[in-house]
Amino acid sequence: MQDRDRTLGKTPIIAAIVVISAIALFAWLLFFRSTDNGVAAAPPPPQVPILSVEAQELPRVKQFEGFIEAGEEVFLRARTSGQIAEVLVREGAQVERGDPLFRLDVSLQRARADELAAQIERTRVALVDAERDAERAARLLPSGAISVREAEDAQSEVALLLADLAAGQASERAARLELSYGTVRAPISARANEVLVDRGSLVRAGEGGTPLVRLVATDRLEVVIDMPEEDYLALSMRGSRPTATIALATNPELEIAAPIDFSAPEIDRASGTVRVKARIERAPPAFLPGAFVRVAVPLEEPRPTILVPEIAIGNDQDLRFVLVIDEENIAQFRPVRLGGRIGEQRIVEEGLAAGERVLVKGLIRPGMTVAPVAWNPGADAAP
Repeated sequence: MQDRDRTLGKTPIIAAIVVISAIALFAWLLFFRSTDNGVAAAPPPPQVPILSVEAQELPRVKQFEGFIEAGEEVFLRARTSGQIAEVLVREGAQVERGDPLFRLDVSLQRARADELAAQIERTRVALVDAERDAERAARLLPSGAISVREAEDAQSEVALLLADLAAGQASERAARLELSYGTVRAPISARANEVLVDRGSLVRAGEGGTPLVRLVATDRLEVVIDMPEEDYLALSMRGSRPTATIALATNPELEIAAPIDFSAPEIDRASGTVRVKARIERAPPAFLPGAFVRVAVPLEEPRPTILVPEIAIGNDQDLRFVLVIDEENIAQFRPVRLGGRIGEQRIVEEGLAAGERVLVKGLIRPGMTVAPVAWNPGADAAP
């Protein structure tokens, strides 16, 4: 009886142990099931914009540094000496060819021209008398009223006066021309950069004379490039003169096209360069003589060229690189060698081949798996 009571007392304890064990087993199974569901719900790879690289037929373009100089620059001097009576030009003003810039006091030149005109008139009067005398002598000679010598002298007097008249007229034309030099006119259309004399200044004429104003033609400019010999050789092999793209060093966004129309006939032995010039017609106001510029020159005829957006290019100190997306959509690090810039794109000289896919943008590390989508440049440009 005592053993039976002891057995009945253990039964609730065993039942409790069984229940607790069942609960623990159920919790254990539930935990591992939830863990399995967590592995299956891992986040998908990030979507990134990619560009499939294509080769385009473009000339090989190389960047050079240069500077702008005026196509024409004139230190204007008077062609007659005298005193400045009037200054008609302001510093910085735009003048057109033929515009009057200065007036000189030409009283002496005018007096000389008037004197020569009077001498010409006296010669004309004397010539009329001489011609009458020569006609009279010609009528009297057959009758013997005058000698042959006297008739010849009358004719010689007419010839001498005709010569004096021609010389006087030439002298008067020269005097009138010098008188016209009293108004100094612009020989070119340009900007008056410096006015060097004032009213009342005495000026001397001629090549070594007094400079009056410095005129600089700012609408016709030249871009000067000192091109290495090997690049000039490539340029000279082209069938025609190329058109360069000129950009201000201080504002690369401002560009203008300019044909290359001059190259020096010799190589500078000290620098190993050839001076090349591009001409800018009707230059924008921002392009001024003395400005430094970057010049993109197509050195060769078009060839297959790889272009990628500049935003796709990474920078690791001196190394340039892109991330190439392989067939398994894994980002691969790829060093590249860059060429010139065309708009917002860069030429890739080495490191990429046509058909490869390049990551355009995104915070992606090499080795990461991505979900590539086609890049839409218009979406980046939208506000």
